[in-house]
Amino acid sequence: LVPKLKGADLAMIDASDREQLLPPQLSSTPKSMKPIFKNQTFVQWLRVARRDRDIATRSSALKACAATAETEEEIESLIALTRKLCRRYGGNVVGNETDSARFHTALTEAINSLDTKQIVEFIEIEIEHGTEASRKFFDGWLVGLTGDRIRDLSKMTSVNEARWQFVDELAINLLKPGNSLILKRLYRSFDKEKLKGTDLAKALKQAAVDPDQRLLLHRSIITLLGDDLEMFQLLREDLLNPKTDPETRDELFYSLLHHDHQQRPLPHQWQQLLFDVADGVLRQGDQRLEFARRGLSYHEGGGVPKNNRLKAEHVLTNALLGLNRLEPQLEAKFKTETLLPHLQELKTAVEKAANDPERADDFIAANVKILLADFDYMSKKASGDSDADIPEGGFLKRGVYPWSSISFGGGRGGGGVF
Repeated sequence: LVPKLKGADLAMIDASDREQLLPPQLSSTPKSMKPIFKNQTFVQWLRVARRDRDIATRSSALKACAATAETEEEIESLIALTRKLCRRYGGNVVGNETDSARFHTALTEAINSLDTKQIVEFIEIEIEHGTEASRKFFDGWLVGLTGDRIRDLSKMTSVNEARWQFVDELAINLLKPGNSLILKRLYRSFDKEKLKGTDLAKALKQAAVDPDQRLLLHRSIITLLGDDLEMFQLLREDLLNPKTDPETRDELFYSLLHHDHQQRPLPHQWQQLLFDVADGVLRQGDQRLEFARRGLSYHEGGGVPKNNRLKAEHVLTNALLGLNRLEPQLEAKFKTETLLPHLQELKTAVEKAANDPERADDFIAANVKILLADFDYMSKKASGDSDADIPEGGFLKRGVYPWSSISFGGGRGGGGVF
């Protein structure tokens, strides 16, 4: 007799041993009544998917298995096979884009053929026992991205509704490669108040003590622990440290900016951080804060190549947009006594830097004019002029970022809304 194995039991068995445990015939249903795909049954396709080493054939066989699996035993065998292939090929590590896309599409079809309970169990097991490749696959699956843009929104929605089932597993396995990606896909829909005091929140705070782990998990920390002053100060130190990798600094600043700081009870600390970042990109020498376009190479020891570095005006505009959105939360006295002097000092520093021939790569003349007009508008507002008109054509008027730090052109996400 062949033992009946499910879920975590299958996950812990070596793949070669598991194949020996599975019966050659998975159903008593007569072959003539079995579902077929291209004249072959599930058992025949399973044999191909297990043994064939041609990637195109093997990925096609997996899709055929997903289309023909019918009985409980067949579905369990499909899950075991999908898990094995997902752990090896899920992170698009086949070697070329075409083969990676084939496997990614096949794995997606196999997962989408399962019901919500089976998918949730699959993800839970991968969080604990999987590989970085399998966790990267579910990072993509949770947002519906596959090689040929296949989407099953209803299935992903139902899995997302079960997100609290992943909290304990993520807390225990938070630092395993790839789990931070799954956490980032799920955290936006977590109830932040409900999360407080959980093992996951405690694990995040514990990980944040280590600078390397903190930077790996900073998006999750910002979103889930954004009202924790201690966590905010740690991330602030990373952002303002000249030794922080410029690509990491760009990612960190982007995450802080895009976090809903309307919910953050730190308006004074937040405005100071924005000013410190703005001051930092105007410094000279080794103390200057540099921001690199993510996804482009950073040359260790040689600094950031000029064509890979964000212009100072880009970062300054980021800071200005953040300050403008923060302004309604600040008290009138604070605006006139603290915010206004800061704005005036920064405007003077921008004018000086923009006219410095050595800073020519940091500014475009037309953009500087717009930026300074926006500074004037914010200064009027901070001084109590409620009738001040926002400059036409300015960055504040548009309310969007005028560039993308991910690519060379266009706004973030088709416009880069803040």
